[in-house]
Amino acid sequence: MEIKSILSGLRVRPICLFLVVMVLASCQTAEIRNQKNPSQKSEPPGQIGNTVSQPPEIPAGQTSSQRESVKTSLSTRRQFGLILGPGGLKSAAHVGFLRGMVEAGQPIKALVGLEWGSLPAGLFASSGKPNDVEWKFFKIKRENLPAPSLIGGKFETASVDRIFGFLDTTFGSTRIESLPFRFACPTFKLDRQEVIMISKGLLRDAISFCLPNPPLFRTQKGFYGSSRSVEAAAKWLREQGAEKIIYVDVMARENLGWTSSFQEANSAQLLWAQNQSDLKTQLQHVDYVARIDTRSIIPMQVDGAREGVELGYDAAKVLFGSLKD
Repeated sequence: MEIKSILSGLRVRPICLFLVVMVLASCQTAEIRNQKNPSQKSEPPGQIGNTVSQPPEIPAGQTSSQRESVKTSLSTRRQFGLILGPGGLKSAAHVGFLRGMVEAGQPIKALVGLEWGSLPAGLFASSGKPNDVEWKFFKIKRENLPAPSLIGGKFETASVDRIFGFLDTTFGSTRIESLPFRFACPTFKLDRQEVIMISKGLLRDAISFCLPNPPLFRTQKGFYGSSRSVEAAAKWLREQGAEKIIYVDVMARENLGWTSSFQEANSAQLLWAQNQSDLKTQLQHVDYVARIDTRSIIPMQVDGAREGVELGYDAAKVLFGSLKD
């Protein structure tokens, strides 16, 4: 019995030893695999943090030093802040500029929209997709804009209610805090003579306070779109981490002849002349200005506004072509 017990123990020990060796080997293999493939936090396709620049593909066969060079260029790429200026439906040029900027691989950190520029800025901040911005922008209908009066045929300054239905359908209950891109727009409180930068709350409500400006729309509960607030916009963008600020001007070569079709033509011309004069001093707070000639586009006419998309696209190509190292 004693001999059998000893023999039995000798048989068991090699088996146990074999099992221990196999377990240790498998653990070491798993550790090596983990070292080769460390877990990384993935970003959505086509996005780097809060940007919309598609990372360049690294062709097969490149050396490790070449791959590191590509990674370095991505990490040091400028983070742009955009200020999309006012101009009614001339702001269709902003849509094209955004498309050209994305195609050029330039990262957008944050956006501010002045007056009508708040609409394309808000659309882009919602998705980061230029095609989506264009599709939604051109859902604006004639009935959303000021209409000519029955007597005299002159356009009447309209209530924001005319376009609020479009804003509600487009943005619904989307909140600015939930947008994939940082967004703000300035509005001017008449009774307090104060500029308020709206960067929280319902997106549709923010734009309804930032968009109205004569002669197209009347004040919204005592608020006007603050079309002159370039300095405040640039300051906010830098606070969000933007390294370079671009102001996109769609009224640069405007002759204001279109305002004669409004009942309040004189006041409208005075307002826009003051805006353009003030803009010259405000632009010292930005790094680049993209001036787009949109004289062929009437600010309150949907027909012809699509031309602005191509004008803006061409302006983006020119600007970012000149910024290449």
